Amino acid sequence: MAISADLNNAILKALRISSMTLSRRAKRLAQRHGPMSGDEGRWIIAHEAGIDLRKYGLSQVQLDRVRELRPSTQVTEPQLARNRRAAAAKSLPVPAAAKEAAPTPSAIFNARDFHQAIVKSSRKLFVGGHHTEAIHKAFQSVNNRVKKLSGIADDGQKLMGRAFAKKSPALQMTGLTNDSEIDEHNGTCLMMMGAMGGLRNPRAHEEGRWEPDDDLQSVVEALCFASLLHRFLDRCEAYREANP
Repeated sequence: MAISADLNNAILKALRISSMTLSRRAKRLAQRHGPMSGDEGRWIIAHEAGIDLRKYGLSQVQLDRVRELRPSTQVTEPQLARNRRAAAAKSLPVPAAAKEAAPTPSAIFNARDFHQAIVKSSRKLFVGGHHTEAIHKAFQSVNNRVKKLSGIADDGQKLMGRAFAKKSPALQMTGLTNDSEIDEHNGTCLMMMGAMGGLRNPRAHEEGRWEPDDDLQSVVEALCFASLLHRFLDRCEAYREANP
């Protein structure tokens, strides 16, 4: 029996994710802990989200299959949070680590000395929990700054490739007079292009949020990378001022 539309909708509502994200999670679950079908992966995701599968017409054989597969799967962070809330509701002791006050989003952001361009583009979004948009805006700010400094009308990877071209670049941090300077310049070009393709673009195309942004540490590190790219652009501006 394929997963019912009602169960599918219940999972999406419980986890507040898109159908595309659910499909990716089920696929990764099957790859990591298989063999299992995509529907079985969804059953496990639903089970770990606290959804009663019996209400959605699963047979006893299918329920037994979920119990068979579940021990090999990892409990997700949302499930851990639900477990803690359930423990508190029942006045059960909660592990000491869970009692420690977590730093606020504002404190996490402020602990990093981000470039002012990142503070302007992304602080409010990050503090508000909009991680995907915070990262997208951070790298979009890099894109827009390169466009303004270079005078090139292209966008994204094409813009970066032209602005930091090996021959007659529109932007450079040094005089490109030795191997070290040339290597740095070429590497910067690749980092700029990779940032547009691997970090900005996926978040521009995804509706709502990009699943990797559930990992707070990765979000902070992505913003740090965008901040570093802006510092490279600071050097480009300084070089231009010193070499009109």
